[in-house]
Amino acid sequence: MTSRATTNIGTLAAIPLLLALLALAAFVYVASATTTRPAARTTTARRAPDVAAAPRAAERERLTRAIAEADAKIRTLEEQTTLKARIPATDLVPTGTRRPAVFVECTADGAWIMPERHQLATTASAADGAVLLDRLERTRFAVFLVRPSGFRTFAAYRAVLERYNASRPTRIDFGFEPVDAGWQLAYPDATRGGT
Repeated sequence: MTSRATTNIGTLAAIPLLLALLALAAFVYVASATTTRPAARTTTARRAPDVAAAPRAAERERLTRAIAEADAKIRTLEEQTTLKARIPATDLVPTGTRRPAVFVECTADGAWIMPERHQLATTASAADGAVLLDRLERTRFAVFLVRPSGFRTFAAYRAVLERYNASRPTRIDFGFEPVDAGWQLAYPDATRGGT
């Protein structure tokens, strides 16, 4: 996993904490603003100045600034997560793997052999299985990048590779990595020999 992906996940984890702090600050602000004061006496005596008003006003101002700062932090975190930094797909290959991988991105709409963006059906027909196996003959290593909606598609193509491996003396190694729906992946350029 990349450090950039970890950073995005870390910033996502901070959003609920900031929202909780914002809610607490708003609660304290509302509670201090709606505190009921005792009814004024109906005497003609001179009324004492409200000495607690100044500290309450200062506290209200401090909380208003804290809420504004929390709002700014939340907006910054939301912007960072919506920028969807491009994560190099090669960073998702298991550590220690030295041979180039063929990346197969799986979604509910099908599987894509990357970076060529050759689309395969979700059901792994015989023709689509043959296309995948033909592409894997060169590298003999595949990494399936599985979006949350793509586990059925992955299961269909995993079965194709398992059947192939069971019937041949030379195996095609493969693995999979779940990837978030919002991640944009940067694939190696096929023309430079990256896959």
